[in-house]
Amino acid sequence: MQSQNPNIYNDLLKGEVILWEGRPTPSINFNRKDLFLIPFSIVWGSFAFYWEGLVVWQSIIKDTGMPLIFPIWGIPFVLAGMYFIFGRFIYKKIKKDKTWYFLTNKRAIIYCNLGEKNINTANLSSTSTYNISTQSNGYGTITFGQPSFLADMYANTGMDFFGKMYGLPTPAFYDIKDAEIVYRLALETNAQTVQSENN
Repeated sequence: MQSQNPNIYNDLLKGEVILWEGRPTPSINFNRKDLFLIPFSIVWGSFAFYWEGLVVWQSIIKDTGMPLIFPIWGIPFVLAGMYFIFGRFIYKKIKKDKTWYFLTNKRAIIYCNLGEKNINTANLSSTSTYNISTQSNGYGTITFGQPSFLADMYANTGMDFFGKMYGLPTPAFYDIKDAEIVYRLALETNAQTVQSENN
């Protein structure tokens, strides 16, 4: 099939053919991980805002002699709280707008151009684990491999950089339409690839 993203052709292997391409759905902002991350973000942000407000009041407004280092020290925590509460969703939306997914006869490819080109791939013939989670509307996520628990906790949350501390990101198609169809196509392609390599 002809890709709508012509840049991908520079990164295809010899004999590699695109079978499917898609993009993450930008309207899906929340997932099951937010059941933990949203309360955590609110607690973190509330404490940071309270601390900063208290030390600004004491050191600047009331001029009690508290060192200026205290309100300065609290600024990074306030910024982190703002990012955890709403900034990560903005980042996640921007990242989705710059991401393409490709399933070829050889690989699953995640192509992201967020300032610089980043490509994450999984060879279908050497990937033994395929995981899928779907919603009732058919949208879902396919993971090519078995991520570590801690890395997976932050994946597709806008806080992905935390997950990188626990290993390389596992290739995945997040929030795609008709996830079950793409999943079956990946399994069938994997079986065909393995069979052809064994012949």
